[in-house]
Amino acid sequence: PEIVDLRSHWSHGQFAGKRQHDVTEMLSFLFDSLNTIDETAAAAINPALMQPTNPSRFTTPMWKTLKITYQNRISCTSCGAVNHTPVRDNALFLDVPDDRSHLQDLIKDYWGEQHHPEGDDPYACPREPPCASTAVVKKFYDNPQWPPVLILGLKRWRTSTTGGVFRSDKIHTRIDFDEDLTPTSNSPAYKLRGIIVHLGRLAGSGHYVSYVRNDSDHWFFCNDNQTPDPVSVQEVLAKEAFVLFYEVTLPIS
Repeated sequence: PEIVDLRSHWSHGQFAGKRQHDVTEMLSFLFDSLNTIDETAAAAINPALMQPTNPSRFTTPMWKTLKITYQNRISCTSCGAVNHTPVRDNALFLDVPDDRSHLQDLIKDYWGEQHHPEGDDPYACPREPPCASTAVVKKFYDNPQWPPVLILGLKRWRTSTTGGVFRSDKIHTRIDFDEDLTPTSNSPAYKLRGIIVHLGRLAGSGHYVSYVRNDSDHWFFCNDNQTPDPVSVQEVLAKEAFVLFYEVTLPIS
């Protein structure tokens, strides 16, 4: 269809053709492309604005709308050294468990101490020089600052290698979600604006569709260039969401 041809143009050919692509990769590329346009315009006015150490880099329309900021904290329990690194991103990507769960619980589990990936090297003491190679070092995500538009991606692909063969499987665990969302006790309140759903049993094939709420609070099913069909919010909440878009209900000060 025409939409497949169009995506080739704005992605400079990266998403050309009809081969299955991951929607989160596509969104990231789209946001980066839009942000590059604004960064280029700002740099033409004043090159210093877009220098890596200048906070103005994060005031473009994309960052103002989507930026979620939090602290990546590394703490050594042996010597007490702590390192805080700010993290800025335009979405949160949440692990999907094997058992049925609620989106609110996945967000809650995102914060706090981070489980060390099996097989990875242990976290190093943040002190210079490190206190000891055997030091117990913990990693935390905390102190989130929330954006006007919150994008939540569910990690529904599970990769593995068996006998030297790489495979990617889809996780079909039911994740319940509500129209209204308050991620944490000190976060703003959000209302669901849209979701993206992957149709298909496998990771390497299938089709993406979306459900979108308009300004009159009516929901529509969108499938490529077909005319959007009206649906109920109950239908939307019953879907196997892949990406969710929440919009803040009151302005963030």
